[in-house]
Amino acid sequence: MLGERTIARPARNVVVVEATGHQWYWTFRHPGAAGAIATRDVLHIPAGRPVDVRIASADVIHSFWVPRLGGKMDAIPGLVNTLRIEATDPGLFEGQCAEFCGLHHTSNRFRVMAHDAAGWAAFQRGEE
Repeated sequence: MLGERTIARPARNVVVVEATGHQWYWTFRHPGAAGAIATRDVLHIPAGRPVDVRIASADVIHSFWVPRLGGKMDAIPGLVNTLRIEATDPGLFEGQCAEFCGLHHTSNRFRVMAHDAAGWAAFQRGEE
């Protein structure tokens, strides 16, 4: 059984997504209208709503970091850590692994796409 740590405070209307660090990419699972939607290297979130990112690792220690959206949180094998982020406005935000994770660490980057309400609903329906 995986351990779990959460530092986020309770909030209303929180979206929960999963992020998994790999050598040398990230996978994400988002809530969708017909079930989870999986993406690679792009995390989709709604703007103006708190998002709890459940962070895990598939191999070695990584660190999830999106400087413009909040702090960083380690991705540790066998443990799930939760980091709350929130984009106040729609837009594209750059993220990266902030823990040396091997030879190609510097290329272990991802993007966060913050959608407006209509764009988030379209994404959840699989239209984006």
